[in-house]
Amino acid sequence: MKYPFGHAMGEAFNRPQQKQIFRDCLAVLETATQPGVIVDSPYRWKRHKFE
Repeated sequence: MKYPFGHAMGEAFNRPQQKQIFRDCLAVLETATQPGVIVDSPYRWKRHKFE
């Protein structure tokens, strides 16, 4: 994620954003075919609108 260090789950108190990022992380657990898989996130710090 291209988020500042210490904000891997998103902006503080932005629950919709944090929930979506967490859902995306869970989806990777279901689809990863081997250990160490890296998935690029489409989100950018304070540029993506979450609802």
